[in-house]
Amino acid sequence: MLGELSRAIARLSSPNTVRLYDFGTSESGSLYFVMELLRGLDLFDLVKRFGPLPPERVVSILRQACRSLAEAHAAGLLHRDVKPHNLFLCRLGLECDVVKMLDFGIVKSVRGEKDAQLTEEGMLSGTPAYMPPERALGDPGDARSDIYSLGCVAWWMLTGRTVFTGDPVAMVLDHVETAPKRPSQVSKQPLPEPLERLIMDCLEKAPQKRPATILDLWQRLGEVPFESPWTPERAESWWGLELPDLAEAASGEDASGDLLLDLDPVD
Repeated sequence: MLGELSRAIARLSSPNTVRLYDFGTSESGSLYFVMELLRGLDLFDLVKRFGPLPPERVVSILRQACRSLAEAHAAGLLHRDVKPHNLFLCRLGLECDVVKMLDFGIVKSVRGEKDAQLTEEGMLSGTPAYMPPERALGDPGDARSDIYSLGCVAWWMLTGRTVFTGDPVAMVLDHVETAPKRPSQVSKQPLPEPLERLIMDCLEKAPQKRPATILDLWQRLGEVPFESPWTPERAESWWGLELPDLAEAASGEDASGDLLLDLDPVD
């Protein structure tokens, strides 16, 4: 099952999904993956370091994440742990603000049958701050579960806070029982009403009230109007100003390569 799932993930070719080149078990019994080498930072570190992002940049990032998830969903795979730590922002060649979806380690096939997991799970899999209500209740969920988690990521990018706070158990219960605030109630920057409404749709408790598919979400994000959209020129300027070392390294040499990740030994 592990090999079959790893091969399925390796076939994902979206430019917004980290590439898996090889996998196996070392002589010591450790599971390893050879993956694309990226230079940049994840969305958690980005917001912690630079603060909430402008709405137009949030939309650009979300649409790229949607493209990654759309291919995975079409291949019958759910991510199940969409969170800021698993969305990596990098510069590749001359392109800035390229999103790479990481860690399809807690994966379930939407076609059938058995859970297929690369990482060990407890009774609940995923991250409490970004966990869909149905998953918190023990339902395996479907593609709309990833949409809920992506809505939580959007809330984080716009506000610098998670939708719910507290200890993990309290957050899980809030996802099930508590209506979330609108991000404009917390954010210090003005937010376009269509974007806020769309995020709140993603955070609906009932999956059938959310966007039906990740491509529906992608389409609606593209319809949010901005006077000053996030352009490649703005992205390049930001990287040159805020992360000059990374920008110069990526533009001066090939930004891809091999990365060896050692995981826990396989029993």
